[in-house]
Amino acid sequence: MRPHVFDNPDSRYLVLRPRRQEAAPAASHAEGADGRWRMPLPLDADEMAASELRQCIQRGEALAFAPSVPVQLISQLPEEVKLSPAPEAPPTDLAGASIAGWGIEAVGAHTSTFDGTGVTVAILDNGIRCDHAAFAGVPLQCQDFTGTGIRDSDGHGTHAASILFGQDIEGRRIGVARRVTSALVGKVVEGGHGTLVTLAQGLLWAINSNAHVISMSLGVNFIAFRRRLIEEDNELPDVATSKTLVAYEQTIHLFDRIASLAKGFAPFSRPCLLIAAVGNGSNHFGTGTFALGAEAPAMCEDFIGVGAIDPPDVKGRLTVSDFSNSGPAVCAPGAGIVGAGVPGGLNTLSLTSTAAPHAAGVAALWVQKLLQQKRLTTRELNARFLGSADISRFDPAVSPQDAIGLGLVQAPQR
Repeated sequence: MRPHVFDNPDSRYLVLRPRRQEAAPAASHAEGADGRWRMPLPLDADEMAASELRQCIQRGEALAFAPSVPVQLISQLPEEVKLSPAPEAPPTDLAGASIAGWGIEAVGAHTSTFDGTGVTVAILDNGIRCDHAAFAGVPLQCQDFTGTGIRDSDGHGTHAASILFGQDIEGRRIGVARRVTSALVGKVVEGGHGTLVTLAQGLLWAINSNAHVISMSLGVNFIAFRRRLIEEDNELPDVATSKTLVAYEQTIHLFDRIASLAKGFAPFSRPCLLIAAVGNGSNHFGTGTFALGAEAPAMCEDFIGVGAIDPPDVKGRLTVSDFSNSGPAVCAPGAGIVGAGVPGGLNTLSLTSTAAPHAAGVAALWVQKLLQQKRLTTRELNARFLGSADISRFDPAVSPQDAIGLGLVQAPQR
């Protein structure tokens, strides 16, 4: 890609560049418990002005760069969307002790013999309420990249984390992978908004912390970036549109570079699945129907975009959620999902933000199975996870190509 740097010298950029050797921790090449050599991804994600970036490019140090575009939680729905209700009679789990949410049953986690033991998962969001009962006994490792503290402000991150690895609350099962060995929580967004810089730094932190699976319920807001160029930088609308398209191209290239380098280092470290929600901007069934494409990073190469589905209808058939964007790789339960609430207890959300941690939890169970079989490789994990997707329960009118991808991900059973 031809380098393109905006003319404004005050423009801020995220720059992906090789890490200096002296910055690498001395213990980074220790052998892990799974017998694989752990090696950090030798990258740094720095923010710098346009003038600094030009010098970095001239020195040949910029592997990829993009303007510091806004990043936001995937937590808004179009006004036209009408949500389907959750089912009235969810099933019980394998032990019969706790009521399982419909999403737990839909992905087969309630009958799976796997629980996430031996697996490291990560969630990049707007923080977590560590003192919530859903995380009692969970081995949390938290890192704040926003400078505002790890505590989330509205419960979005807490709810998403509880779907991935939360413990039973009030007699109800909410977590897919309840016995993960380590849960990494990176706060990359505050007040619903962040930047590409905090997201990239959190992503590199999770990869270098040996996460097997990384869940992201957030996306890049290019519309807000264009608006900022017009309102704050006084750009003409056509110029702002052109610069936004360039920023889009550079941002996708940056995400692809991180993912491809992480994949290239897989022989020396743990395989890592990058899972992201596709976004909530569509209106499939209401008045004036429309479908938006998946947001970044969900639509990037080597990221697994996750769409949302509704609870089954009276005939047991599944369908895509009205709000879920098109073009996912797979889908997972996203509407009427019960999880950890704020300041405590439970609440219900309907978003692709809840579908992504469902899929990440299923991926964690596949990691555990492959670890036990001593077959955990990037290729095997991708094949087993994506290959588990099922379309047999969907309404025949659903379009797999546009709405559900390969289908609904399924947990390994034994």
